[in-house]
Amino acid sequence: QTTAIILLGFFSRLFGAFGEKDLAGLNKFLCLVSLPAVFFLSLATLDWGEVSFLLLFSLCIAKTIVYFLTSVVAYFGTSDPEAIGISGLYAIFTTKSNDIAMGVPIVTAIWGKRYASYLYLFSPYQLLVINLIGFVQMEYNLEKKECISRE
Repeated sequence: QTTAIILLGFFSRLFGAFGEKDLAGLNKFLCLVSLPAVFFLSLATLDWGEVSFLLLFSLCIAKTIVYFLTSVVAYFGTSDPEAIGISGLYAIFTTKSNDIAMGVPIVTAIWGKRYASYLYLFSPYQLLVINLIGFVQMEYNLEKKECISRE
């Protein structure tokens, strides 16, 4: 179902089925109403007694390790003076996946609905912790560049 919806959206955009105003309205509805409702429903119906917090913690640690390894390799692998900002951007790219749209159908097919709900628990970690670290790296780089240009 998810793949069909993604393909439907792709071909709708490709063939111009929606105008710019339609897309803006659809985007607002999806981001402000539909997606939060899906997250809320998933968390409201979750049986917290069944949640393996060790598994959830392990997923967070694994994503954090990937983030920091990418950041370190990108920082030392480039001779660019803006390496700290670039390394933060690359690290976000390696950890930012489409966990919900692609992950839920795959996890549900392999392990069942019980583990698919973990993706809804895991997504806020990506948005509130991992991305925040990358944004701080990029802002630090910007401030450093502005201080150099002032001198």
